Parts: sequence; structure tokens; C-alpha cells
Amino acid sequence: MTQVRFARHLAALDQLEPDATPSEQSYYRSLREQYTSAPPRSAASDLGEATLEERASTIDEGHDGLHYWQYELTKPDLDPIWKGWLQDRFDERQAILNQMITELTEEGYKYEPPAFDLDKQRRITELDHLQSRAASLKDLIFLKQAWAERHGKTDQLATLTAPYTAELEEVEAQLKALE
Repeated sequence: MTQVRFARHLAALDQLEPDATPSEQSYYRSLREQYTSAPPRSAASDLGEATLEERASTIDEGHDGLHYWQYELTKPDLDPIWKGWLQDRFDERQAILNQMITELTEEGYKYEPPAFDLDKQRRITELDHLQSRAASLKDLIFLKQAWAERHGKTDQLATLTAPYTAELEEVEAQLKALE
């Protein structure tokens, strides 16, 4: 299943790897590992075989997602079109979760949804932002390294990546402080 799921990705890697620089080869190997070891997508019917506690946990995760959307909907600078689309998705997901809760309670499980916590959502948003920034900086450093290798400028690599490495260290320190 995984091979079929990522067949195009793996075919693209097959074409890119022969001409890759050493850092690109390392990156491509890590991508190939991700693609070949990725678990298959689970079918929606898998929930029917789950225990009541597992199903409640899934509903909790759904509520966490709704809480994030609820937080996004409270932002004053949200575009009206995006807000309408997000509100529609929110309502759809809320209906799905309500149905799942109904099914769970019909089977005798007492479910209490997690409460919305604005501070928690702000913290999660800040963590997501910092993690995304760190990943972007790592990618940029990698691209600079690959460029230097392709153009015979590896002696200038430290100079090319210094500002990004410094910012990455700051971002990682902020992440460590938040976690």
C-alpha cells in the first residue's frame, strides 16, 4: 500500500538521486525512508473496531482541532471569505463529532468533551509557528549547502549560512523555553 501511495514520489527520487550532491543524497535517502516506512492510511471503518476509550480519544483529538479552528475564528483580522469557509468546516466537523459522541454514549460510555482553553491554543499556535520557522531555517541552510556544493563554494558555506544558523539557534532556544 505504501509503495503505491508514494509511487510517484519514489519515481521522482529515482530521477533526482543520480545527479545529487552529497547533502542532497542524504536528504533524498531520508525522504525515501519516510516514504517506504509510512504506515498505510487507516480506513474510517477502523474506528468501529476500536475500544470505547480509543474512540473517546479520537473524539478528543477532533475537539482539539475544533478548538484550534474556534481560536482562529476569534481573530479580528480574519478574511471574511476564509472566515465563512472555516465556519462551514467547523460546523460540519462539529456535527460529525456530535454523531460520534451520540454513538459512544449509546454504547454506555460517559463522554465529557475537553474544555476550550484560550491560553493553551495561543501556546500551541506559538509552538507551531516556532517549529515551522525552525523547519524553514533548516531547509534554507540545507539549500545553501547544496548550492555551495554544486557551485564549488563549500569554503564559503559558513558565511552563507551564518545568519540562518544564528536565527535557528534563537528559535530553538525559544522552543525549548516553551516546551
